[in-house]
Formats: sequence, C-alpha cells, structure tokens
Amino acid sequence: SLLGLVPSVLGQLGGLDSLTLQNNTLSGTIPTEVGSLSVLSALDLSFNELSGSVPSEFVTLYKLQWLDLDSNQLLTGTLTGVLCMGMKRARIDCDKIDCPGQCCMFRNGTMCP
Repeated sequence: SLLGLVPSVLGQLGGLDSLTLQNNTLSGTIPTEVGSLSVLSALDLSFNELSGSVPSEFVTLYKLQWLDLDSNQLLTGTLTGVLCMGMKRARIDCDKIDCPGQCCMFRNGTMCP
C-alpha cells in the first residue's frame, strides 16, 4: 500500500501508457505534471484520499481512454468535452466533478446526468 503524495516526477515518464494507483492511501492533489503523459491511455487513481481539482492539464491527454477517479476525498473540477471525445469510459464522483457528454458514470455503472 502506497502512502503520501502522488509524485510529480511521474510526468517525466513520457512513454507511460497506463498508470494504476488504486486502493492506496495517496493524498494531496493530482500533480499537473500527469497532463504531460502524452501516450497515457489508462489512469486509475480510485479509492485513495486525493483532494483538490482535476488538473486542467488533463485536456492534453488525447489518448486517454479510461479514467477512474472514483472514491477519493474531495476531488472536484470539470472534465472538458475535448477530454471526453476519445475516452471510452470515466468513473468519477458525478456529484463533485462536472463531466459533459456521455463518457462519465457513477461507480454503479449508470451515466452521470
């Protein structure tokens, strides 16, 4: 089990295709540097203690197809329509994060309003 902050140095791993850090005790904010992972297709940070806003830099994650931010402390923000265009699925806390279109769902699988 990992404890502490999500390291910003992850943004230097340019060839990273998938990042799964679910079911840990990660806290703090999601580093903006994650937005520089240009080939990232899957990001799972669910079931941690993350807080703050979803970084606006996520808009540059053009290859992202799966995003899971469900079950964190106080994660808020907006997922832009550009981010959702290529995404197959995003699982988030719909009452805390705005998500346009049909890419976001609650943990039970129903679509966000």
